[in-house]
Amino acid sequence: MSQNALLAIAATVGLLAGAGGTWRAMPGVEAQALSKVELTAAISADPSLCPVPQAPIVEGADGG
Repeated sequence: MSQNALLAIAATVGLLAGAGGTWRAMPGVEAQALSKVELTAAISADPSLCPVPQAPIVEGADGG
């Protein structure tokens, strides 16, 4: 078997093992999307959930 085929098989087995492990750990959990109202309320209650990004540092902007 070629090296590429072995690599593809190993990657597939790894992905399936990871997905199976996740399913075994949390079989009954379903993802839910937050509504805009819920998201706004959560960020209003704890602003650290959405920190303000820092301004970028531009070197050499003063021409020197």
